[in-house]
Amino acid sequence: LCMLCPTFNSDRDIFDVSKNTFMPPPLSLVFQYRNIIWTYSPAIDAEQGSVWTRLIRYNHFEFINFLPYYMAFGGHLWTCGSSERTGGLGAVIPVGYRKYPCNLRCDLYDSAPTCNSRAGMMTLAYKDLCVTVIDKIEGVLKTWIPFNRSKDLDAMTHAFLDMRDPVTLDIPGFPERLELWDMVTQPGMFFDPAVRGFHYAEVYDPQYWMSYMGIPQQSCFHPIYRARCRINRSVLEGQPVAFWHTRYAEAVAPGGTTIPAPSVHFGMPLWFFNRSQVDSIASAIFDRWGILYADEEEDIP
Repeated sequence: LCMLCPTFNSDRDIFDVSKNTFMPPPLSLVFQYRNIIWTYSPAIDAEQGSVWTRLIRYNHFEFINFLPYYMAFGGHLWTCGSSERTGGLGAVIPVGYRKYPCNLRCDLYDSAPTCNSRAGMMTLAYKDLCVTVIDKIEGVLKTWIPFNRSKDLDAMTHAFLDMRDPVTLDIPGFPERLELWDMVTQPGMFFDPAVRGFHYAEVYDPQYWMSYMGIPQQSCFHPIYRARCRINRSVLEGQPVAFWHTRYAEAVAPGGTTIPAPSVHFGMPLWFFNRSQVDSIASAIFDRWGILYADEEEDIP
């Protein structure tokens, strides 16, 4: 993705946590950049989780979660995770309470249909990225939900572009379909559609749960891509898997050195998807951020 930026330098602009003692990048480095892509990083071990998990988990104070401050000071952020591992926005939920769908307004610590705590409204996912409900194709489901859910039922065949959201419609260049890479869907491969659909994805603000629980959507949440499920009767059919978040869309770095723009999150690792389509997505985002024709000072790690 970063190679689309003309001044990207792989020796300078990539920070690999596995080569840096599984620590996040220092703030002195982060705030040199106007645009950051944060992709899945491996876990130091299964119990502690990845740097991403240890950074954004609510009420976990090992690291300072600098991402809200970065966006508030005008930085543009593109995050994407590997939800079946230790990536994704489900990482904000404390270990032991990760059951889905999770209404962050009410049940961060409670899988029952109650509203005993509003703590989830202080998480990165809710407060800064504008997500109200986190769901997963593959995850631990609440036992009492009155909906038919299974990995086979909910798995994706591809994603399709949201054609109604005003923020997405205002940004040209997105392909109408985001398809799986043919190298992972060939006969005998793990995601051969004759065998299974793609299930390494999170789903955000699914309408079935928003309606069932009477939950309002935040105005700063703007879908980009929605899931096309392998079986169309799935309650996750047509639900958001990638979105813009506009909480800090008007923020500009001190001195006016960035342009105001929304940040973006993808709920699945883009490595599994069509290369040319992913490049088109990156071009659309980078164009909105004003870095396709960047000068030497405008780099992205």
